[in-house]
Amino acid sequence: MQNKIPDFFRDFSRGIVSIFFVLAVLAVPSMSRELRGQGNEDPKSNMVLPWPVGMEEFAFPTLPAGGWNVLGTASARTTAMGETFLSEKGPAAGIVNPALLARLDRPMLSLSYRYTAHAYKTLPGFAPANILGGPEPPSSSFKRKVGYPDSLGLAFPIKRWTFSADYFLYQEYNTPSSSASFFSVPNKVKQSGETRGISLAIARSLTDSFSVGISASYLYGRISRFEVSPIYTILRDSDPKSLVEDIRRLIQGTVFSGPVSREDTDLDLGGISVSLGASYQWKDHVLLGFSLRVPFTLNLQADVTRTFPGAKRPEERISREIKLDQPFVATGSFLFFPTSSFTVAADLSYWDWKGCRSEDNFRRMYPNGFENVLKLNLGAEYAIGLPSPVIKTLALRAGYIHDPQPYRNPEGFVRDFATAGIGLKIGRFLFDAAAKIQLFDPDPGRFHANVFRVGLSYEF
Repeated sequence: MQNKIPDFFRDFSRGIVSIFFVLAVLAVPSMSRELRGQGNEDPKSNMVLPWPVGMEEFAFPTLPAGGWNVLGTASARTTAMGETFLSEKGPAAGIVNPALLARLDRPMLSLSYRYTAHAYKTLPGFAPANILGGPEPPSSSFKRKVGYPDSLGLAFPIKRWTFSADYFLYQEYNTPSSSASFFSVPNKVKQSGETRGISLAIARSLTDSFSVGISASYLYGRISRFEVSPIYTILRDSDPKSLVEDIRRLIQGTVFSGPVSREDTDLDLGGISVSLGASYQWKDHVLLGFSLRVPFTLNLQADVTRTFPGAKRPEERISREIKLDQPFVATGSFLFFPTSSFTVAADLSYWDWKGCRSEDNFRRMYPNGFENVLKLNLGAEYAIGLPSPVIKTLALRAGYIHDPQPYRNPEGFVRDFATAGIGLKIGRFLFDAAAKIQLFDPDPGRFHANVFRVGLSYEF
């Protein structure tokens, strides 16, 4: 009993401090709700606090490793050349631009493995001492390394037709176990997850220079997440009404339910993605490509268990079906090979994030109000013939990726990557290795991911 009384006063005082902190912040969202009611924003958003300046990126469980603009897997060769579509020569082409499969003149089997090094640095945060002019709490850094079988694919041409099947890692949702300041929402996160896909594609050469293709991918996966939040009523599942109602729920939840909540979340993901592609051989040294990723819906089944340490109501369970819009993506591609040994590739892709919404913004799957972006990919390869009866060719590759994230200003920022790798042709075997390195030190509150891939292919 003697220990419970100090614990009660400690939690109660922390809750009271939290209330005064959040009261100052709640005025901004309340005014923004009134403005949103006059505009064209999605009325289904039920966040009491929308995406505020300085929010931690780990608040969003469906954020893929490497950023929001992820179409799917890429082979080691393609990764080394800046993930440019026309540099893809194997079964994985069926995922990004299925028309490229028509370039194969013999069956090919390929497999790859990826290794991801994650890093995260939290924001400095807020402490009561800031009010008195004290220093900000220092940011903290967290790291995690994960390896996965990346893809296994088979492609085989039959006259003017080419068919392929691919099993691949679509997106990765692993994050370092992170802890931010007490007033961050959430302030502790531990998460693991992935989405995998099974893709079937078909391509046809209509003429010697023009090909078309289509692919469909069945996506499925699971995310397991644990988080701690200071005041769970900030992100309650009921619709926001008024500043007075927000304050009432805030005080009620803090004083009577405890100043923190712990949540275990399981997300089951599923959906079907369709891609269309075309390629055109222009003159002898230029290949042009165009591809579309049709917008689709990612279905999530969310099961959440909330616990409130020290509260009279210690636990509640929530189950919810959620639909997340995935954007329309259009990509124009260019490949120039002035000689048999030198190749340059470029992609420019348009991501229509602005029209995407979550049917239910429960659990902050991603923030409403994304902006459309243009993503640029560049790559080059120089192949060197070797005087060896075993190793026939050594290919040196490099690339660059300019990947603006779709957040609204002032939260908008760009993820830039440098890529590099090598390729060896050993008889009918092709061995590739690549690294994708995120440039610049990670900004606080933003994920940082470096990817390493190795691949092996066999031409029958």
